[in-house]
Amino acid sequence: MSRSKNPRLKRANVEIEYDLKMIQDLERCKNDPIYFIENYVYIKGMKGKALFKLFDYQKQMIKNYMNHSRNIVLASRQVGKTETSAAYILWFAIFHEEKTILIASNKSDNAKEIIGKVVYAYEELPDWIKPGIDENT
Repeated sequence: MSRSKNPRLKRANVEIEYDLKMIQDLERCKNDPIYFIENYVYIKGMKGKALFKLFDYQKQMIKNYMNHSRNIVLASRQVGKTETSAAYILWFAIFHEEKTILIASNKSDNAKEIIGKVVYAYEELPDWIKPGIDENT
């Protein structure tokens, strides 16, 4: 049994004992990304780690992501577009098996920033919600 390089990653095939509330919450999270984000996704805020509470326009962004395959977001700087998108990407990755997610940007540093936000949010999830990761693949 090898030790994870990152202790905040959940190893693949780890068994979790679920209670009824966890099962109900998983089902709700699967069907409602806004619920998932506001109850389980943490972001790095101005004052450190904070549970992500969405503004109405961010909730609308998520609804648009869910209902339309192509989206253009016209918004000013510093309104949480990247955090909102990263949180949605995390939800999508967890609850949609066999999907491919592409994160692209005009600069590789921007794409890496988004990936970093997704990874941070994943690491902060409770273990019973995290899918396991096989670090050998």
